[in-house]
Amino acid sequence: MLAAAVTQGIQVGPSTSQEYVVRLRGCFQQTATCTGRLAMNEPNLQTVPKPIEFDTNSSQQLQLEESENAAPPLPPVSLNVRAAFVAPPGCLILSVDYSQVELRLIAHLSEDEVLCGTLAKDGQDPFTAMACMWQKCPIDQVTPERRDQAKHLAYGLLYGMGPNAVAGALNIRDVRTAAEWQESFLNSMPGVQAWIKRVKEDCKQTECVKTISGRRRYLPHINSKSHEARGSAERAAVNTVAQGSAADMIKTAMVRLHAILDGPEWAGAANLVLMVHDELVYEVRRDRAADLAALVKLEMERAMPLQVPTPVKLSVGLNWGSLESVTLEKLRAEWSVVPGGNEMRTLG
Repeated sequence: MLAAAVTQGIQVGPSTSQEYVVRLRGCFQQTATCTGRLAMNEPNLQTVPKPIEFDTNSSQQLQLEESENAAPPLPPVSLNVRAAFVAPPGCLILSVDYSQVELRLIAHLSEDEVLCGTLAKDGQDPFTAMACMWQKCPIDQVTPERRDQAKHLAYGLLYGMGPNAVAGALNIRDVRTAAEWQESFLNSMPGVQAWIKRVKEDCKQTECVKTISGRRRYLPHINSKSHEARGSAERAAVNTVAQGSAADMIKTAMVRLHAILDGPEWAGAANLVLMVHDELVYEVRRDRAADLAALVKLEMERAMPLQVPTPVKLSVGLNWGSLESVTLEKLRAEWSVVPGGNEMRTLG
């Protein structure tokens, strides 16, 4: 893949400052996924890993730490491939990412009163609130462990995970306990429970499901005599409606934003450089960063009106690997000023 990137996907061109800009240009595929998400290859920049740290101390070294002659522990080793993707001088990398968009679409489509009410509360962590509903306890008594369990159970519903997979995700050995947790969690959201049942029953009648924009995916195996094939189709039905609708939302926002940014007001100021599922990544001139963030935030949050808000997270940095979470106010105050002597570049 690297050889292909060197020969096909890299474009090198001179800049106004006599430096060189090296760009990796992958190929986006509109129809490569069953749910409608955009895929990418040659190279697939969507799979460039996030920064990660590796513990270099072996278990044997950790056991020797109590010994008087033990060597000091080794520092962790960091791997940050994304740091290689750097904004040109006078520019920034801006990321705008939907927050729990698939969960919010399930709330909208199911019209579950409890889930809709939870997600409508501004500033409240949805998984903490869901743990509160599930455990029937005051929200201030929800522990971080319970919050993480609620998160795994919520996405287990979305992806159709069985008790074995849920047990692995929750790091518990008893599969029966995982199944009981799944059932009690789903019972805490009766509207979602009824919606999942309705999606499967409708799919059995038509052998297809529709996303929020009406795009269809056919699932003929939904009526298969094979339990395994039928179960796979049932899971795909629920997942396609949620994940496919999320793809519809961000594509709608992308089309609208392209029409705006293609106008004379934004000429040479901003480029969309990558789309990673629920996230848009832009390269933007520093003096227009706050304006672009406000524009993208507006268009993504109103791409499709739902019964619950669809907030986005803003992150900015000089490279893709060191993005900092910001508000519009912080972006305007701290990031929009060009450092002294740093040339402003017109983006091509």
